[in-house]
Amino acid sequence: MATAMGRYTDSLRSIDMIAKAKEGQKMLVPMTQSLFIPGKLADTEHVTVEIGTGFFVKRTIPDAKAFCERKISTLKAFTERLGESLMAQTANLRQIEQVIQIKVDLIKKQQEEGVAAE
Repeated sequence: MATAMGRYTDSLRSIDMIAKAKEGQKMLVPMTQSLFIPGKLADTEHVTVEIGTGFFVKRTIPDAKAFCERKISTLKAFTERLGESLMAQTANLRQIEQVIQIKVDLIKKQQEEGVAAE
């Protein structure tokens, strides 16, 4: 999730740079993480946004920024809920371990008393 939030944050920065750029400005277009090709900026008012599962939509700069901000907000909220759930599960696990340890200690004590009685 941190990776996804980082990508959306990077996207916001890229959108801001495109908004400040001029049409026709030369730039390097990323094809992969390590391959870039030269290009020219054709439109500074619209960007193409991946909305999920390989679907892309043309959006205005403000709409694209709002989309990225909503995604970041959603991921942050989900991360917080996941952290809370993880803490609750960890607390439950500790309680279970304590109960098991008490039962193990009781069984050992009963076995020792049984051996001592013989």
